[in-house]
Amino acid sequence: MKTMKPFILMLVASLFLAACSSLVDKGDKLYEAGEFEEAAEFYQRALRKDPNNVDATIGLKRAQEKIIDRGLIDVRMLRLSRNMEGAAQRLEQILRNQKKWGLQAAGAVALTQNEETRFARGWLAEESNALAESRFPDKYRFFETQYAFLIAGSVSLKKRLAQHEAQVNSKGKRSCQALAGKVKGQRFFLKDFTRKYCAMWQAPVTLQVDAKDQTRYTNLSVNNAVRYSVSSGNNYYGTFNRDLESLAEVFRGSIWQAEEGRGELRVTAEGGVKYSRQSRQVMRYANYTVSKKIKTKNSAGEEVVKIHEEDKIHRYRARVYTEDFQINIGLQSTVDGKPLSRTANYQDSHQTESHSEDFSLAGLQPQSPAFMDLPYIFKAEINALQQTYLSALDQHWNNKYCEGSLGTVSGENVLRCAAINKEHSYVNSWFESKFGLNYEELASLVGI
Repeated sequence: MKTMKPFILMLVASLFLAACSSLVDKGDKLYEAGEFEEAAEFYQRALRKDPNNVDATIGLKRAQEKIIDRGLIDVRMLRLSRNMEGAAQRLEQILRNQKKWGLQAAGAVALTQNEETRFARGWLAEESNALAESRFPDKYRFFETQYAFLIAGSVSLKKRLAQHEAQVNSKGKRSCQALAGKVKGQRFFLKDFTRKYCAMWQAPVTLQVDAKDQTRYTNLSVNNAVRYSVSSGNNYYGTFNRDLESLAEVFRGSIWQAEEGRGELRVTAEGGVKYSRQSRQVMRYANYTVSKKIKTKNSAGEEVVKIHEEDKIHRYRARVYTEDFQINIGLQSTVDGKPLSRTANYQDSHQTESHSEDFSLAGLQPQSPAFMDLPYIFKAEINALQQTYLSALDQHWNNKYCEGSLGTVSGENVLRCAAINKEHSYVNSWFESKFGLNYEELASLVGI
């Protein structure tokens, strides 16, 4: 056994090295084909398997240098086609990658990068002037983060931006005050957004809304009215009840839950769970063969041994169990004065058997019955029911604040829609009209 262990270790090591080598080979082929991004992915995968793989390290650096080189060509082509914004964005990405990868341009590549950087910074200076004069201070602030690396590397550009700071901050504070003036009553989402928005502009505000949000709930409670009929030796009621009532825990992380909510969302669990198990005794038959040695004498009077095989049947008693399991449970509630419910329906039959026969000639060993795993099945069905119910709640929210609010320009409704469907055109059209940015762009600034 001791001699096997080094062999196994050597085998594992050789397989490991072969896997890494295969990844490097694929990276090399992609590199030769000019697919530098894909090649870099394979080299990185090889390094994740073996951080000390020299070939993968060299290949990755070589591929990354080509990615930078090709990226600078893209920058130049964009600039020559008068797409200065696209050129600046591409160059910013290159600078970020160089920092991340620990690379620095050299030779002709460095000359190209320096030239394109001068053009990009010239455009950034002009663009900063235009944005500072626009009515969207947030667009200016996003501009600063969007081109942070290009800006950070230029003293003159940073001075230019500093000249706009007071003007932009003044506009940002006015925008904050305009939002704060609309915070009242049931506008809880607008309050939270405004607080973060004004913090970005370092503008202190006092925001007041109602004590209770009449559209949300502090928690969810389950009134368990499910009837159980389970004929087995185990008491599953406690397990089943805990699974049902766990909906309250799942609800806690939903959009409908809030500390300032109106109260409990009461959900009634109704229906029934039935399980029956019947058994009957049966006779089983197992075939086996018995071999016997028979000694005889041949015609020469010599003793001869022959093997005689005889087929036999072994009879034994077994017990067959038939199980039937049914789950028919519904979750019932009322939301915004309308009924909201979902159901789970499961039905299955299963047979298993047992015996105590221990007869090796027929390949028989005592066998226990393999009964249905009732807790597992029930939990899976209830988890699916809970997710279906919560999805129905979310769909109701979407219908109410996204689809039902189209045409409404209330920031509260927009933010409620964004909380569940931030890609909705209703959301982004409002954000772009108010801030000059889409939801994702402003969210990256505000931290929502």
